[in-house]
Amino acid sequence: MSSQLKDARRRMFLAASAVGIGTLAHAADKTESDQSVANALFEDNGVPYIGITEDGPLYPPSDIPWLSDLTAATRGSEARAIGQTLYLFGRILDRGGRPLENATMEIWQTDHNGTYLHPRGWDQDKLDPNFGYFAKVRTNDEGFYFFKTIRPRWYALFGALPRAAHIHMKMRHLDHGVLTTEAYFQNASHAEIAPTDKVFLNRPGWVRNRIVLEEQAPGKFPHLDVTFEDDAICCNYDLAFLL
Repeated sequence: MSSQLKDARRRMFLAASAVGIGTLAHAADKTESDQSVANALFEDNGVPYIGITEDGPLYPPSDIPWLSDLTAATRGSEARAIGQTLYLFGRILDRGGRPLENATMEIWQTDHNGTYLHPRGWDQDKLDPNFGYFAKVRTNDEGFYFFKTIRPRWYALFGALPRAAHIHMKMRHLDHGVLTTEAYFQNASHAEIAPTDKVFLNRPGWVRNRIVLEEQAPGKFPHLDVTFEDDAICCNYDLAFLL
């Protein structure tokens, strides 16, 4: 299958996954709901609930492809990526609670072994040839983004610094700038590793409370009209720009 056809199918998957979000409420109720969401993402002093300014040492060194499914074969094999499927999705809003269309969301993460695809990464000979490692999408007119990936594994940064499992995220919008963040996951591995993760602990407490995402069953999201795997994990992560 050609790479162009694969990319086209992935774009179709994203579009299909994003439909229906606007049918959840009437327009007036939705506006009020969006503002409530936006208010919840800001502290009283006007600081957004998360905004990490550094990409970290393992930001993708090459162009990030436009795709939403990181579990599909990406380099010539038809096999699936190893690991438990995780769906990461949500909306990008402005400070007033208005959804931002055509915002770009990038993600990059480790595979099931805790390995990044990067020249400075470790165990590059053990990379999963069927995992995408990094990708980006654009939000639809409801500000909605959607990724299908795997639950990342914790790792020791350069063999020394324990890092709880997380996905790096960077969102961009022409009128609102750039915001970099991370998503951690509420599970037993996080509870074990996070107390020794100095990067995670360096975040203010109220930030740490908001970047650890609840892992939910697919049945919680019937409105997305997505055929989820039965054992998949879903994480809903709304974000808001400061400007």
